[in-house]
Amino acid sequence: MGVNDKKECSRQDLIEIQSEIWQSILVFCRELTPCDWESQTACPTWTVKDCFSHLIGIEARLLECPSPELEIKELRHVRNSQGLVNEIDVVSRRHKSNNELIEEFLEVTRKRIEYLHKSKDFSVKAESPIGIGTLSDQVSVRIFDCWVHLQDMRSAVGAQCEFSSKASELSLSRIYSVLPFVIGKKVAPSDGTQVSFEIQGVINTTRKDVRMVGRRAHLVSDNNEFSVNLILSEETFFRLACGRVDPEFAIETNLVVFAGDVILGKKVVKQMNFMI
Repeated sequence: MGVNDKKECSRQDLIEIQSEIWQSILVFCRELTPCDWESQTACPTWTVKDCFSHLIGIEARLLECPSPELEIKELRHVRNSQGLVNEIDVVSRRHKSNNELIEEFLEVTRKRIEYLHKSKDFSVKAESPIGIGTLSDQVSVRIFDCWVHLQDMRSAVGAQCEFSSKASELSLSRIYSVLPFVIGKKVAPSDGTQVSFEIQGVINTTRKDVRMVGRRAHLVSDNNEFSVNLILSEETFFRLACGRVDPEFAIETNLVVFAGDVILGKKVVKQMNFMI
């Protein structure tokens, strides 16, 4: 009875989208002022420069470049082993100039694109920050991570988030596909409960409905009824799902409007973050 909202892409599509989001990041970073680079993002302790360094570090590791050896002393914001790896990649590059980072980004992304073009079978096993999957999974996760951190950097310097690219479409579809997990496992309401998300974009409004059936949550196409409807902007939806805004703040400042069961709606908002 469920519907699958996770966007499936061909090998060529994934290579094209990965190239496009890397180019978008490069264009954005080349226009930054020295003050912009030091602007604080929504990622704890990370500046714009740190976010950019993280993106470099992930691609360098996927290329099996030598990993930096570094003892991290500030660990309060590090949640897990992947977070520690990310922090090492960031801290180890803080001594580099902004131009040096741009050159390193150009180098690792050039090598990664070459690798992807040479890889004819995207169904082979490959490692990513979320575990072992296929090479297709790995690239899809990389596109999502790049798009999310580009929005982090844009927000940090006062630029609007971007929701019109192929990378944004793929990334939002990834978030949509996780909604059954959020509702079914984290919120766990009773059977028959239906949670609706009315996600308002600049041009179009997207509706996503999740229904509990047999103690499992499913994305459904029936949007005639709901237990609660959450009305929110694309940016608020993305920021809540990716842990970029405090749920309490989103509720208190009416970034989310509720219709129906408000108590259930607030519980959903507090559980939307699925990022590791």
